[in-house]
Amino acid sequence: MRHFTISCGIGSCLRFAVSVIILLFLSGCGLLMPISDSSSADENNITEVGPTDSSFSTVEPDRSTPHSEIFHSSEKEGVAFVDSDRLQPVLTIAKANEKLIFLDFYTNWCLPCKVMDEQVFDDPGAGALMNRHFISMKINAETANGGNLAFLYGVSQFPTLIFLDAEGKELARKEGSLGLTNFLDFADSVYQQQRKSK
Repeated sequence: MRHFTISCGIGSCLRFAVSVIILLFLSGCGLLMPISDSSSADENNITEVGPTDSSFSTVEPDRSTPHSEIFHSSEKEGVAFVDSDRLQPVLTIAKANEKLIFLDFYTNWCLPCKVMDEQVFDDPGAGALMNRHFISMKINAETANGGNLAFLYGVSQFPTLIFLDAEGKELARKEGSLGLTNFLDFADSVYQQQRKSK
């Protein structure tokens, strides 16, 4: 009989086990709903983010990944995330529009990330604040370029929320999830601090 050993840190194994238990509980209670593959014609609208750069726009996502519900079509009022996996063009758009940048680092298995998607980023108040003052970008740390950006900014916990200036310099960060009120206070304080420093 062969024995296999899986080596991992206690914390990461514990987080994984808790995530699996929670997902099993939610699916058993009927609280975890599958994502529908059907979409209306209105959900495929594209809204320009940059002044003339059509390669970065807010689009309805590919619904094959469960975390993709956060991207908004024009009919939704939450936070509009750009459809890009590269930071440099986002920096260019932010500079052209005189806005700050918000990065949401997530993973597909991160339950608090999904809670923030539904309870914070889909909120019209969050959308009003964030879309007015920030260019927002979601970064899946499990993809190749997302992993590079996570390494660049020293991200090891999810979600990690980072605010940058248009040059890519970190202004503030929060590791872990926030509720709606705390997120709005955090984002507004970053914006107000940056406005005062100009």
